Amino acid sequence: MRNNLSLLAIIVALSLLPCFAPAVHAQDNPPPTPTLDVGALDAQAAALQQAAANAQAAAQAAVASALSAQQRAADARNLAEQARLKAQALEAQAAAQLANDAQSAATMAGKHASDAIAQSAEALRGLHAALAAAAGAVEQGSAYRAQALRADLTAAQLRSDLAIEQATKRTSIESLTSQLYSTRVAAGALLCALLLALCALVMLTFRLKRYQTVIVETAGEPGAPARDEVRLPAAPRIVTDPSVLDRLDDLAEGAL
Repeated sequence: MRNNLSLLAIIVALSLLPCFAPAVHAQDNPPPTPTLDVGALDAQAAALQQAAANAQAAAQAAVASALSAQQRAADARNLAEQARLKAQALEAQAAAQLANDAQSAATMAGKHASDAIAQSAEALRGLHAALAAAAGAVEQGSAYRAQALRADLTAAQLRSDLAIEQATKRTSIESLTSQLYSTRVAAGALLCALLLALCALVMLTFRLKRYQTVIVETAGEPGAPARDEVRLPAAPRIVTDPSVLDRLDDLAEGAL
């Protein structure tokens, strides 16, 4: 507004400057004293009045223009202020909307975080259950391995006992086989000896049967030998000799 007033003063001064210019020029260069011309003075006064009227009209127009410009400036300022206020209102509304959106987003994020925490807790419970199951499986596997180890030790002990028993049986069988072989050899030798003895007995019996010796004791005959020996043939042969038969009869009677 101050700038507008300064501009208005400059315009008024410029519009009044032609009116004062002849007077100034007259004071600088005073003419010789003329004769007084009333018509010229009236014309000059009329011209000055017209110039003053024109200057006043120009000044009024300038003032009106300045006032209009001032009004337009005021309107512009009002519009700018309204725009600023509207912008502030819009910014406040946008900020409020952004705040609401941020709050909604924060609420949603909190809900998502709660869901994530719940899911994490559920996952942790599942993990704990899986770890417990794994620990149980490990313990069961350890028990199974211990049982398998005991079974392997038992099987190894049984195999060792079986090997020892088989070795003992093999040793016993070998010992029995050697003893049986020795017994067979001894039995063979004894059988051979028995066969030889039997053969000798058969041969002796055969020879004894061929030559039987009959011992006859005689008594009461002086000068006779103490014993009479009669050789008889073997049993399969038939005695037909009468003297032998008589001798046998005598021997039988003497024995009776």
